[in-house]
Amino acid sequence: MSSVDRPDPDQDVGETTGPPCRYLRHNGMYVFTDRTVGSTLDEDDTHMYWCQKTMKGLGPDEDSVGRPECFVVMRSCFEPS
Repeated sequence: MSSVDRPDPDQDVGETTGPPCRYLRHNGMYVFTDRTVGSTLDEDDTHMYWCQKTMKGLGPDEDSVGRPECFVVMRSCFEPS
């Protein structure tokens, strides 16, 4: 797994592993744009995130939804994809 697939190592978000929670969604998943060669959605993280279960910026555990937060396997609502 590359460092792009992981949350920011400087943030203390708990134990992380593999892909994010299966219910994590962001606006980039539904909009196609022409990006420069070699760029990925992970490199330009300006997305709006929400949980597909709650349809809000908070997960079922009432904690924030986002790229680093939804990699935490210790969250009570985490389900691997």
